[in-house]
Amino acid sequence: MVVHVMDGCQCTGKTCSKCKEWRCCGDFRRAKKLRSGLRPSCKQCDKAFRAEHAQQLSDHHRNYYTSHRDQERARTLRYQEANRERVMAREKAYKRSAQGRMADKRHRLKHPELTKLRGRISQAKNRARKLQAEGTYTVQQWVELKAQYGSTCLRCGRREPEIKLVPDHVKPLAMGGSNDISNIQPLCVSCNCRKHNKHVDYRGCDLIQAALAPCPVNICTPRPQDALQVPCEIMDCEEWATYNCYPQITAGSWSLQQTIAVCDQHAREADPTLDKGDASRIP
Repeated sequence: MVVHVMDGCQCTGKTCSKCKEWRCCGDFRRAKKLRSGLRPSCKQCDKAFRAEHAQQLSDHHRNYYTSHRDQERARTLRYQEANRERVMAREKAYKRSAQGRMADKRHRLKHPELTKLRGRISQAKNRARKLQAEGTYTVQQWVELKAQYGSTCLRCGRREPEIKLVPDHVKPLAMGGSNDISNIQPLCVSCNCRKHNKHVDYRGCDLIQAALAPCPVNICTPRPQDALQVPCEIMDCEEWATYNCYPQITAGSWSLQQTIAVCDQHAREADPTLDKGDASRIP
C-alpha cells in the first residue's frame, strides 16, 4: 500500500532504485529529462548519498563550473531574466533573515573596500534611475578600467595606493550623461570633487598621457614637492594638470615647452643616439 505524502494525491507510486521500497511519487524529485519525469531514487536515499559523498560532490561541481564558467553564467542570467520577480523576492527574504544579515556583516568586515565600491556604484545607479539615465556598469568593468590606465588618476597623475580612485562621469548625469562604463573615467577623490559637475574628458588629453608615460632614460627623478602647474590646453578649459618637475627646474618658473626641452637635453647628453623629441615625456 502506498503512503501518500501529499493531500489529495492519487498516484500509483514508484519503486526506489536504492532502497527498493514502493513510495508515493511525492517522495521523488523531478527530472525533466527522464521519461517518467521523476528521479529513480527517493528523496531520503538522495539525502543520505549527498551526506556520504559531500566532499566528492563539492569538488565535482567546482571543477565543472570552472571548466564551463561562461555557459553557467549565461544559464544563470537567462534564469534571472525569466524569473526576475521570483529571484528578487527570494533575495529580499534572505537578506531580511538572521542568516542573511550575519552573512552580509561578515562580508562587509572582510571586504571593506569592495563594500565601499559597491555602495558608490549602487548610488550612481539610483541617481541614474531618478534622472532616467541609460546604461550601467559592474564592479568587474570598473576594475578593468582602472587596470587599463594603470590605476592612475587621469587628472593629477597620482597612482594607487597613494590615492583612492573613484568612478567619475565624464558627462555628468545632471547634464544628460549616461551611467555606462564608456562614460566613466578614474579620478581620485580630490580631483573628482574639483571637477564637480563639469563636462571634462581627461581620457583623451595628450598632456595627461605624457604624464603617465615612463621616462625613457632614468635621469630625471620626479619631485612631488616641486609641482609644475600646466594649463590643459588640449581640453580648452580652466582645469589644471599637475606634472612633477625635475631637480633642475623650480616650480612655477618654467613653461611646458621649457620643461620638455630640458628633458630632451639631459636625455641626449646621456644617450647621444636619441633623436630630438624622443625624451619629451614628463613622468
